[in-house]
Amino acid sequence: MSSLKYRLKRRLKAIHRYISSPHLGPQALSAHFEELGLRRGGIVLVHSSLSSLGYVPGGAHSVIEALIKYLGNEGTLMMPAHTWIEVNRGKRSFSQNQDPTHVGHIAETFRRWPGVVRSAHPTHSVTALGPLASQLTHGHLEAESPCGENTPYGRMMENDGQIFLLGVELKRNTCFHSVEAIADVPYLLKPTKDEFDIELTTGELKKSLVRCHQRAIPSRFNAFKNPLSQSGCLREAKLGHGSSIVIDALPFRDFMLKALEMDPDVLLDRSSTSFGTLVELCTGTPSTMRRPSESKHSSG
Repeated sequence: MSSLKYRLKRRLKAIHRYISSPHLGPQALSAHFEELGLRRGGIVLVHSSLSSLGYVPGGAHSVIEALIKYLGNEGTLMMPAHTWIEVNRGKRSFSQNQDPTHVGHIAETFRRWPGVVRSAHPTHSVTALGPLASQLTHGHLEAESPCGENTPYGRMMENDGQIFLLGVELKRNTCFHSVEAIADVPYLLKPTKDEFDIELTTGELKKSLVRCHQRAIPSRFNAFKNPLSQSGCLREAKLGHGSSIVIDALPFRDFMLKALEMDPDVLLDRSSTSFGTLVELCTGTPSTMRRPSESKHSSG
């Protein structure tokens, strides 16, 4: 009965979106990508929410097809395939082929897309399709952190990729954890590694010791929209009832590493560093944001 109720609820939500929301076909999606400065032939890591887009005929398949067509044969499309919720609940196994992601319908549909490869990490795996897919995803299990150097996230940034937040807030940007890892902030990682049973795509079973994230500390990721915009690496545009964000990943990384060098807690609610100070120190230009008397939760 609970399964029937769930399916009915999803169907009713779909009908409501169809009636009340803008209809976003391939041309509207492509125009949105263009407006945000998404680079054709580039590397793009997409975090997404299908329900926030409005009504998309064809649903997740249409969004993925639009992204693949826009990027072209030389482009590489990446999406998160996270499973850390299950790990936080005590699970200590991971199947590279079978474990579903918990980060939305578009990401889960992409995980099962023909030709997509998935990195072998039990908490923060990434899926990818395109000429650089294998290069970006290999060796994730051996990395010293889930999201830092020698991970798909770190390599995407090194290769001048872009982060596309399609209908989701800035706080969904996993690369905040990437820069935390690169900066070696003391609060991010557990002090010891956990042992996992890993089933690889080849069917090989292995035991691996993996350094996982600690429980999250209250952060102010969303409030970094204005500082990142002023630094020149973030753009936002409306879509349907919501909006999307594109971030140029390499300047994002460089901006955030300067900020974290100045204040290792800068991404956390407990930080007292003002955003105006951040912009001036990280860009070398006067900030148009309010001065240090502003609330630390304000984005200006």
